[in-house]
Amino acid sequence: EAPIIGTADSGNGQILVRFTGPVSNGGTTITAYTASCVSGNGGAPGSTVGTGGPLTVTGLTNGATYICTVRATNAVGIGASSANTSPIIPATKPGAPTIGTATRGNAEATVTFTAPASNGGLLITSYIARCISSNGGTTRTAIGVGSPLVVTALTNSLTYTCTVQATNALGSGSPSAASNAFIPATIPGAPTSVSALATTASTLRVSFTAPSNNGGTAISGYTARCVSTDGGTLRTGAATASPIRLSSLTVGRIYTCTTTATNAVGTSLASPASNQVLMAVVPGAPTSVVAQRIASGQLRVSFLPPASNGGSAITKYTATCTSSNGGLTGSAYGSTSPLTVSALTAGRSYTCKVTATNAKGTSLPSSPSAAVVA
Repeated sequence: EAPIIGTADSGNGQILVRFTGPVSNGGTTITAYTASCVSGNGGAPGSTVGTGGPLTVTGLTNGATYICTVRATNAVGIGASSANTSPIIPATKPGAPTIGTATRGNAEATVTFTAPASNGGLLITSYIARCISSNGGTTRTAIGVGSPLVVTALTNSLTYTCTVQATNALGSGSPSAASNAFIPATIPGAPTSVSALATTASTLRVSFTAPSNNGGTAISGYTARCVSTDGGTLRTGAATASPIRLSSLTVGRIYTCTTTATNAVGTSLASPASNQVLMAVVPGAPTSVVAQRIASGQLRVSFLPPASNGGSAITKYTATCTSSNGGLTGSAYGSTSPLTVSALTAGRSYTCKVTATNAKGTSLPSSPSAAVVA
């Protein structure tokens, strides 16, 4: 009679068929059992012979659907087939995906890959990306249904590689090869404590403090951007450290400056603005100074303005007359030539010098006038 069919378990290209012997052996000893599995959707058939159950039928096609039966054999011949097993699909875990690239982000990585050549005979339900650090970073994973996967909460500034595994109903397959090595990072913080100083009437020196956070990778350079509040031409400059020197700024205009830091990921936000700085220096010295006695103890000092006002309007001239033979020193202030210096010592010999003052400070003194008696 026919054996009594039990359950079947799938494996990698095989099915394990469980059964019990028939109620009747036909009057003589059963010498063998034959388990046969056939597919209704293109799978290769298979069978195996044994003296008892369970029997494993091999050489089947993963992913194809099978039903299996068992027949018993005695000295007379082969008996009837058992009932069919429930439909079953031979399968195994998926193969390894093919790794693509791991692209760093801010404490994260975007991992690309392609599906494995074999799904093991069952639908792949998910993928697991795992990123491991070689120098102390926290291991993290991400699960999804396809490429790419974004793995978060990585440790910035440490080195990682990533692998990917495919999962079907039987479990996760072997991991892919490792990805390229990468260092999670983000843009740096902004520099701080920015100050600007005019070193000539058209050049600036911008000093700053490097940001405390480099974003997880070395800062490769800094950029200063100086903007005028009253019509001067915008200027930028770059350097690998503080200070940054900028040239060709508009003389006589007011500027403020900001700085940014750049690493391999990108450029930071701008720093707070610097102090305002007037593009000017102290004036040149007046020239052609002439002292002339106009009354007892009183000299009139004439002069020509300096060739350069330093980029800022001259607001004051100062004439100072000193005696070579014991007279009292005297000074006078004014906005134009000439200036009258009074309260000098009558009858004493004097020479006079003139300075010019603008918003940046006071010039060097002019050459002295010829000596004159007050």
